[in-house]
Amino acid sequence: MSTPIKECILRAKEWLAENPTESQSVAAKLFKVNRSTLNMAILRNNNVQHGGQNKILTASQEQAVHSFIKSYLKNGQLPTKDIIFGVICYIQKEGNRPPPSVSWFRKW
Repeated sequence: MSTPIKECILRAKEWLAENPTESQSVAAKLFKVNRSTLNMAILRNNNVQHGGQNKILTASQEQAVHSFIKSYLKNGQLPTKDIIFGVICYIQKEGNRPPPSVSWFRKW
C-alpha cells in the first residue's frame, strides 16, 4: 500500500496534468507536498530511456540461432562463441546488414 505522501504526490501530479497552466508550487501547496519533492517526482517520471533501439536480431532470427545451438548439442558438440558469432554474422549478411559488434555479442 502507498504511503500518504506518495498518494499526495500522485494526486498533485494528476492535478498538474489536468491543469497545465498551474505551477508546481501551487500544486505543492494544495496537496501539502514539498515543492522540490514534487518537482523531483515529476522529473524522475519524465526521464527518457536510452538505448534499446539497436535490435540486431528479430525474434525469428534469435530462435534460429537457438535452434542451431540445440542441433550442435544434440550431436554431442559444444558450439564455441566464435561459431555462434559467425552464425549471427551470416544471418546479418544474408539480410544485407552489417555484422554486430563483438561488444553486442558479449551482452547478448
